[in-house]
Amino acid sequence: MLAKRFSPEAVGSKPPPAPPPDCPFRSLGKKQFENTPKNDSVPSIAAASRQPVPPFLPDYRNAFTAKAKTMLKTLLKPVALLTVLLGSALPVSAETLHYNVVEFSESASVELLRDTMTARLHVHEEGRNRETVSGNFVKKLNNVTRKASASPFKSELLHRSASPRYEYDSKGKRTQTGWEEQAVVQVESKNFEALNKLIAESQKDANLESLTFKVSKQNRQDALDEVSKAALTRFKDRAASLTKAMGFRNYKIVRLNFGQIGNRSIDNGVQAMRAAKAATAESAPVPEHTSPGTEEVSITVRGTIQM
Repeated sequence: MLAKRFSPEAVGSKPPPAPPPDCPFRSLGKKQFENTPKNDSVPSIAAASRQPVPPFLPDYRNAFTAKAKTMLKTLLKPVALLTVLLGSALPVSAETLHYNVVEFSESASVELLRDTMTARLHVHEEGRNRETVSGNFVKKLNNVTRKASASPFKSELLHRSASPRYEYDSKGKRTQTGWEEQAVVQVESKNFEALNKLIAESQKDANLESLTFKVSKQNRQDALDEVSKAALTRFKDRAASLTKAMGFRNYKIVRLNFGQIGNRSIDNGVQAMRAAKAATAESAPVPEHTSPGTEEVSITVRGTIQM
């Protein structure tokens, strides 16, 4: 059925339509195609690629090859330079780390007098009426801060609070019974006599909570510079002595580390603090000649030398 439906007889025996008059293939006929060479007579692509380039056209094959070689040389130059540098550095590094190396440390210290005194004054007020408590508290605090703000003091308000007071009955019921306000003022000075006088004059308004002593920042920095130079001098002297003992003429420092700084209290002034608290409790002047104690500042220099 299908063969009959699609056979030429079923379609018809009409000839194909003729090409238009202006078609370029109208003049081509069967004879023109009969003279076409067979496939085996057509030159292959490989043979065509071996054909010489006409003299009037540039040969780009050699041009691209030369350009690629130039770019490759440019890229390889840094790699070659890095290889040379690493190769020249390795023997020196190995010699520095493994031959005639000595590691040791030296220390130096200095004893400093604590030149700064710090007092903490506690201002406190309590009562049943809140307005009365607040008024009295502010009056006391103003008296203390006004005296502490004068020269040669450095003052700071560390803490201030206000809170109600409560009482509980047998049934656990809470009842407010009053009001309480308090503050802590820190006063610092290098003038021990003036600070002791301030503490004595503030006894009606504040209680002495603590009294401590320390080395000032500037004196500590100067001491660190001094002990650093002393430790370096000791390090150099010992390095020279070791070099001579080992039979070498000179040495070079491979590594140096200022890694250990120490502080040690020799006398922390506890007796002076107890005396100040006792004088405050007895409403008597604080002793003018206060012993602040001393402190030791030290530094350790650790290094490596090669002889």
